[in-house]
Amino acid sequence: MQINPTRIILLTLCATALGITALALNSQPNGSKTQDQEAAQEGPVLEQPLPEHNALTATAGKWTGNLTMAMPDGTKMDYPATETNTAIGAFWNQSTFSCLFMGTPYTGTGSMGYNPKTKRYIGTWVDSMSSFFALMEGEMSSDGKTLVMRWDAPDHSGMIVPHRSESVRTDDSYVSTFYTGENTQTMVISMKRVAATEAGSDK
Repeated sequence: MQINPTRIILLTLCATALGITALALNSQPNGSKTQDQEAAQEGPVLEQPLPEHNALTATAGKWTGNLTMAMPDGTKMDYPATETNTAIGAFWNQSTFSCLFMGTPYTGTGSMGYNPKTKRYIGTWVDSMSSFFALMEGEMSSDGKTLVMRWDAPDHSGMIVPHRSESVRTDDSYVSTFYTGENTQTMVISMKRVAATEAGSDK
């Protein structure tokens, strides 16, 4: 029978690994536990929200305002808009935005979160006027005042181009300015938080 040297080497490595593992286990004093075993008994370590997550979930509530669209001919069209933000646990914000756009009801919804590993904000968006799924990523400006998000999506001609939004928020208001291509401004959304008494009156 011909012996395969590679097979012998692999078997030797496996046996060595098993031996090392057994030695490590046997080296534990009777009744003692490894850190992993102790952690397993204590239960999973739950992730804690960061200030970035808290800022997102703090936007929960009803908002009202205006969408201003820049038309290709240079004119601007204004549309009253409403938005409802819902906190999904301690990490995510879910937004539902609605307006009557050029006589057609428009509804869009998206989620926004923060990835601690990449230190970047992440978001999604879908709406009632397109089959396109937008996946966004961005960062806060160095002064902590402007959230900049970027994604690729169709323009008015259907061509996929870079998009960008710049959002400036206070506790009770925000302004988001949208751009396509190099730096063409397409839209501005200005919203204010509906007071709790006003929000309760429409139940």
